[in-house]
Amino acid sequence: MFIFKKLRINSTNIFSYISYALGEVILLVIGISIAIYFDNYNHQNREDKKLNNIYELIAKEIESDTTNIGITLREYEKKLPFYTKVLTEKVTREEIDTSLQFKFLVLNYRPVKTLEKGYNLLSNNAKFKLGFNDSLNVAITNYYSTIADLDDVYINIVKDDILNNMNYWKKTYDWYYNLENNPAYVDYILNDKEYLNIVSHHSTLVYGNYVSNLQLAKTQAKELLVQLKTR
Repeated sequence: MFIFKKLRINSTNIFSYISYALGEVILLVIGISIAIYFDNYNHQNREDKKLNNIYELIAKEIESDTTNIGITLREYEKKLPFYTKVLTEKVTREEIDTSLQFKFLVLNYRPVKTLEKGYNLLSNNAKFKLGFNDSLNVAITNYYSTIADLDDVYINIVKDDILNNMNYWKKTYDWYYNLENNPAYVDYILNDKEYLNIVSHHSTLVYGNYVSNLQLAKTQAKELLVQLKTR
């Protein structure tokens, strides 16, 4: 009888120990889970704050872009009547003599300086990559795609046409060395259909491509700013 009693006592002790050990394990698991939760929570907060800071930077840069694009569009609006006068053959010698715009109509352009530090940071942000299809991120991506087209395609087309005009005139005409005060150049502007064709082609590149995409970028920028400020 003593032996069985002793076994019962030992069994009770074992069960008590196991219960205690299980309790310790459960408390440890709960503690680790809570620690992981708060670590993830703090990490998420840091990532959210980092992303919000990037969005704020992008908003500031787009406001600057909008101003610069607006200035450039106004400059091209001012130049449009000069193109129209030449293309409708209504420009006079007096107007050409008193305005450098007519003399350098196809020899200059106005680029737009845009800011992309915020977008570069966003492109490398892990949370942005996870939420790439989010409507705000899609709008941001579309806007900077338009900006890239302006820089890489349209402005280069306009620049290339200007350089082609300059090189062609330099090799072909004696008056090229003095465009500002050369009557022969004025005669060329007034009477040569070649100049009319050059202006027509350049006008298409500027207003059909460059300016139309500037207008698109400005519209996208305004819409994007609303999304950024109300997110």
